[in-house]
Amino acid sequence: KYFLYPDKDAAKLAFELENLDINIPNRIMTSLSFDSDLEFNHKNKKVIIEITTRSLSTVYQANFKHQAVGGNIRAHIFDIYRKCVTDKILNKNDIMGFVVLSRDWQTIKHINTIIDECKLVNCYILFTSFLDQNWSKDIAKEIVAILENDTRTDL
Repeated sequence: KYFLYPDKDAAKLAFELENLDINIPNRIMTSLSFDSDLEFNHKNKKVIIEITTRSLSTVYQANFKHQAVGGNIRAHIFDIYRKCVTDKILNKNDIMGFVVLSRDWQTIKHINTIIDECKLVNCYILFTSFLDQNWSKDIAKEIVAILENDTRTDL
């Protein structure tokens, strides 16, 4: 089924998550059928994942939060963050969100300053090098570790 995914990065991550005993739905995930790149249920949580492979722009200013590239990255984070905040406001505590970004974004202030705030609402920003062949395996392990360590019911 992963060969049929239109988003090859989502397919790689789904495959690795399934190898770690995460049950991925049989339905092929497309932008028309799902809001996020990957969505699945794990225990009592709905897990939503957005993968953005866009790297920093070589034009430094384009990476600022209100400019083309930086704004695009923040929009991807905001999509997941918004769902997690809504879940918290409604006291449901049943969504865990993940945003997977290129590692170079970790050095940008308007990204790294929101990491801890996002965690407060079960929204996790993870960084990787998409050039590394094992990026999906490493990110899958990080996601599973966070899911397995989630014991909070009061958020």
